[in-house]
Amino acid sequence: MNIIEHYSDKINGVLSTFDRIIINGYILSLQNPRQFLFYLISNSVKLLDFHSFAKQQTDSLCLHIDSYANDCGVDITYLSSPKTNKDELARAAFDKDPSRTGLIAAFSSVELCRTMTVVSNHQTLKLETASRQTKCKHYYLYYNDVEFGWMFIKIQTWFSYNVQIYINGREYLSKLFDKNNINYQMYHNSFSFIDDFDKAQKIANDILNKKISSSFDGMIKKINVHLPVIEQTMGHSYYWCLDQCEFATDINFKKREDLSIIYKKLVEDDLSFLENASHVQENIKKYGELCGLVLATKEDLNIFYKKYPIDLTNDLEVKSVRNRTRFTLAHELAHCVLHAEHLEKGYLEFRFENKKINKDFRKRNEYENLEYSANIYAGQLLVPEHKLKEVLNKLIMPSLKSLSELFTVSSNVMRARLDYLGLEYVVDV
Repeated sequence: MNIIEHYSDKINGVLSTFDRIIINGYILSLQNPRQFLFYLISNSVKLLDFHSFAKQQTDSLCLHIDSYANDCGVDITYLSSPKTNKDELARAAFDKDPSRTGLIAAFSSVELCRTMTVVSNHQTLKLETASRQTKCKHYYLYYNDVEFGWMFIKIQTWFSYNVQIYINGREYLSKLFDKNNINYQMYHNSFSFIDDFDKAQKIANDILNKKISSSFDGMIKKINVHLPVIEQTMGHSYYWCLDQCEFATDINFKKREDLSIIYKKLVEDDLSFLENASHVQENIKKYGELCGLVLATKEDLNIFYKKYPIDLTNDLEVKSVRNRTRFTLAHELAHCVLHAEHLEKGYLEFRFENKKINKDFRKRNEYENLEYSANIYAGQLLVPEHKLKEVLNKLIMPSLKSLSELFTVSSNVMRARLDYLGLEYVVDV
């Protein structure tokens, strides 16, 4: 790292560690319709009685979580909108008693989710198990945990009781520092002081060797009252998998003044290329907010994309940002493949939000033609024609929404792709 070597006399130390970590928990056998049918049969549940059984199970789980929270001295707050900033509310509750450990706050809200259910097969005229997207109540349980620090557990209250766990890597590391007698100070989500960086880094590196899934098993057993029956019937509990992970390197400077001077220079150098791009402001006014660009230099090819602020507890917002980012990256990669001659000349390729490209190719300017071809290529990359047709052949009524979710793109991208290929689909009402 050149910056560390260059400014070594001004730096106290360097720490590389995990930041945001999101882990999903699934009861794998309950994700499959055939295995879910086995579960119901094993527990003497008739398909005709499934919905009353499922409601009973959900009610029982909700009562258990309500009782669990009450035993912890926490009232569960119902949120009418899943977009409500739950972390902010939870931290406000924590600020009233910062020394408190365990459950700090609890919320419930109705959100979209993937569930197992029983449906009628109109062809066979029989009932069968199936996976469907619907809405159900979710609980968010926020903790100041003795092992992981600030974290939350999210659980859906309908089959298959999917779980999401959020951990802050630096919070987790701070608990390990406490156990290993390392003096430190935190400022928001960073370490402003560490008395032994070498020892701290060794502890951070050792996180990779720790098996933390057993801790999650213990936590979820306190929450999901149905786990004993599931484990007895299916022979296993939750399978934990990594959904999101951020890894960051913090550089701790000796003096704020040194960092201020260096930071200003770094930013100026990093953004100097924009000063010569006179068309940027003009295009922002015409096409909307800048969300991606390609910058080619003699040594490197750089792709930039806008990092949108996001509420991690809002699944719809997470999916929207994910889809937008994926298309931006695919779009910029398209420029690298299709328009290398422009990039070699120092041409800055921008992608703008909400841009409208003239559908009549005869009336497009050069920029709009480049953008149009990049959009087509991005569509080909994210939604391959052979895969799309393969899926369409298997579906009786291919809906725009289901196809969008399957290929992890927005409905607008999927619509454009289907229209471009002249394929039929159903628009969700």
